Amino acid sequence: MTTKKYLLAVLAIGIILLAAAPMQAKNSLPDMSGVEGNYDTGDFANSGIVSSPQVTLQSTNPTLTFDEWYEVEDEEPDSYDLRFVVVTRVYSQDDERDGINDMVVLPLTNCPSSSEGWMWKEFTLSSHGFYQGDTVVVSFVFDTRDAAYNDFKGWFVDNVNIDGTIFTFNGTMEGWQSQNLGYEFEGPACTPDSLDGDKEKDEYYQGQGLWRYLYYGDNGQLWYGHIPSSSWSPVSLKPLVDTQLKAAQGLWACITASLPDELSASAQQQIAAIASYMENATGISNAVYANGQLAKAVQAMEELMAMLDITCE
Repeated sequence: MTTKKYLLAVLAIGIILLAAAPMQAKNSLPDMSGVEGNYDTGDFANSGIVSSPQVTLQSTNPTLTFDEWYEVEDEEPDSYDLRFVVVTRVYSQDDERDGINDMVVLPLTNCPSSSEGWMWKEFTLSSHGFYQGDTVVVSFVFDTRDAAYNDFKGWFVDNVNIDGTIFTFNGTMEGWQSQNLGYEFEGPACTPDSLDGDKEKDEYYQGQGLWRYLYYGDNGQLWYGHIPSSSWSPVSLKPLVDTQLKAAQGLWACITASLPDELSASAQQQIAAIASYMENATGISNAVYANGQLAKAVQAMEELMAMLDITCE
């Protein structure tokens, strides 16, 4: 491959940096305890819902599985900061029951108040009245129910598998929605007797919609929470990233001036790795990770220089 073609590749890397294009993440499950965020929005309760696209069940024994990571208050975890999975049947327009959606609410236990890592959950949909041929929407609902003890990490969801239709959130959230569906969710997270009388009739969901799509590590998750104003932003990250970015750009300018017309397969692979690191650095909202990816790009450039016997000042 000629130098000219690789100069075009260099230009592509520059465009990626300017556009801050999100990376194609891997299906991994990192530790979420380092996320700088919580679900404390001030002196009021908050809640949110995120709903999947419509999925038509294909198997005779359909199931719903997903991975979750959560951390909520430990004062009364069975009464506050509650998590629910809601499965709704969607009827077709030509069905006489159009507009009458069947709904099943599946409470998730907050006992203990922290999962202390990722947990895999499975629900057999047929045991809840959903069968082959049904079209369903799966929703994840979080409700703090009050303004107290909301400074925990919240709820992360990934690898949602609705009867073989898999959502890993390492690309986009196309088709997913966050909105108030008007449901009233009653029932505790632990045992039916754990709610006192004045809470039993409360609406569990008010629909503030704080669910978001969060890049972290090598993958993306759905997250109920918000990022405090004091945490990462492009402005606060700039001093940290600028040093590595300047080093990467300087080395790359030197390398492109010395590339031979023909490159070995190993050299081409090294250049592809450099492009990947640079893309990752601009597609992640985590300062430490972004800086680390730039550092890897610099190291890969130095290895490429050694491979091609290129010397840069």
